[in-house]
This record gives sequence, structure tokens and C-alpha cells, in this order.
Amino acid sequence: MIDHFTLTLSGVNASTPGLEDALFESGCDDALLCFYDDNVYLEFDRDSKSVERAALSLILKAACR
Repeated sequence: MIDHFTLTLSGVNASTPGLEDALFESGCDDALLCFYDDNVYLEFDRDSKSVERAALSLILKAACR
């Protein structure tokens, strides 16, 4: 089953230098990067055996280690 997620990012804003590159390099290359005012959020579709696994995989990728 494919689940759709929206992940709101904290600690960054639309002016954060290198944000797009950092997200891409962390593995979020399939996310839609969105801005609402100065807030940043990602939209993902994930195919996984469970909603929990799908959500965890995108949170770990978006952590930008």
C-alpha cells in the first residue's frame, strides 16, 4: 500500500542556505519540497508493509545526518 505523508521541518526556513542540497544528499530525492510563508515541509509517497515503517524511513532520511 502506498501512503502519503507530509513532514514539517523544524530548525529551517525558506532562507536556509543549502536546504535543497542537504535534503537531496540525505536521501530525500523523492520528496516534494514545499514552503508556506516561512515554514518548510516535505511531501512523500511511501510504499511499505506498514504505515509506521514508511513514516520512520522518511523521518530518518529527512534528519539530514
